Amino acid sequence: MPDVRAADRPRRAPARKAPVYAALLRAGVAPCPGALDAFRRLRPTHRLGLATNSARAEVTFLLAHLGVAPLFHATVAREDYPRPKPAPDAYLAAAAALGLAPGECAVVEDTERGLRAALAAGTRAIALPSDLTFDNDFTGAACRLAHLDELTAELLARI
Repeated sequence: MPDVRAADRPRRAPARKAPVYAALLRAGVAPCPGALDAFRRLRPTHRLGLATNSARAEVTFLLAHLGVAPLFHATVAREDYPRPKPAPDAYLAAAAALGLAPGECAVVEDTERGLRAALAAGTRAIALPSDLTFDNDFTGAACRLAHLDELTAELLARI
């Protein structure tokens, strides 16, 4: 007889994760080094969007906590598109929300999965590996940054 509990685990995982993740967010999260400066530097000349596999409640809380919500022209959360990354849906939805064609967008990604989604959507992709993803395969990225200080309007114009 099959183990019904084992078959149900994938559906229960997000429900178990949500309260733990929310508690970690409330305990305090620091922005990625250089992120606030990059957002402030680029917002006057570029439309900024956020496309995440996170739930809307989580991303809304996090952006408010960090005080960066007003810096984004559009925020696309997991509820806003059908298939998660590495499918291109998040980036296609973000481009549409920004009123741009995907080819007009540049995406900064810290994971191979996200990079695959960005490339599949037809955007220009910039790799920004983290300590956890430095060994991911970022083949296809227009460039690889070591720090967000390198993300400038001039770089975006070149890629």
